[in-house]
Amino acid sequence: MDPARNSRAGAGRGSENEMTPLLDEPALTWTEIVRFCVPYIVPLDTKHRVLAIVSISAVILGKILALAPPLIMSYVVDHIAEGGEGSLTGTLWALFLFFVASAGVTGLAMLQKVSNSYVSSDARRRFSVDLYKHLVSLSLSYHLKQRSGKVMSMMGRATSSVTMLTNVFLFNLMPTLFETILVTLVFFKLGQPSVAIAILVSVVFYFSFTIAVTSWRAKIRRGLNDAENNLSDKTHETLTNLESVKVFQKDEQEVADYEAKSIAFRDASVEITSSLEILNAGQGFIRLLGLFAGLCIAAYGTVYGNPRVTPGTFVSINLFILQLFQVGLSPAKKQSARRFF
Repeated sequence: MDPARNSRAGAGRGSENEMTPLLDEPALTWTEIVRFCVPYIVPLDTKHRVLAIVSISAVILGKILALAPPLIMSYVVDHIAEGGEGSLTGTLWALFLFFVASAGVTGLAMLQKVSNSYVSSDARRRFSVDLYKHLVSLSLSYHLKQRSGKVMSMMGRATSSVTMLTNVFLFNLMPTLFETILVTLVFFKLGQPSVAIAILVSVVFYFSFTIAVTSWRAKIRRGLNDAENNLSDKTHETLTNLESVKVFQKDEQEVADYEAKSIAFRDASVEITSSLEILNAGQGFIRLLGLFAGLCIAAYGTVYGNPRVTPGTFVSINLFILQLFQVGLSPAKKQSARRFF
């Protein structure tokens, strides 16, 4: 996966000293991609290592603290359902703790984003420097033969992809799995194992659907990337060699070629947008299905449960499910990732 291996891959397609990057190799597997990104995910200096620890710690603490608001609201609702017997002071203190816990979750999320911005920016810098160093080390004959427009387009996309993968795996996928385990344990503690099982099945189905559709979209994305590279390459090469185009009176031919590549890029863009809507609709349906199943089981427990589900527990179950599916698995958290998948 290193530049040296990239260079050796091109052996036999030019002179022995010519170094050729992996522009035409088959698509890498997810394991190879993650293995390649690991050196850039792990910071090299003490400052960014500390910031990385702060960022990861903020995520973990935020997920743990997020368990408090639904449980506090459960107490408040049960207290109100019982007629508000006892001092109002206890309810007001519970609501104050609800506010503090919710504000703490928001503050930890902000701390994670700020600290991670430093770490991800440094990772992007290190990757871009390594990539630029590799391109500069290539032979002059390679640069004369290759399409510079395509290379520049790929450089920008590859550099952004490193930080995107870091955010998806470390601050989206793993925290969501961790939160799912915590919520499941809470449901078991509340005496609602059937709700926990329903949520686990929904989450597994959610991730299975997302992985399957994302793999399908990755193939479409490669076609869109190729169309975008060809369009960028055509623009760059035509403007660079505009003098030759004028001399040989190829103006109309160049415009016709550009239009053909624009049509290909347009069709690929429509296809990737349509596949994104399919992904969004499928994920939304699974989230609603999980919420519906969990609430139906909880509603059954309010009448026939042993122990019975109290109004406060019902409200907390609703909040936990919404928190898991709308926060942990929110499409907004993957918006940047979808540009590349």
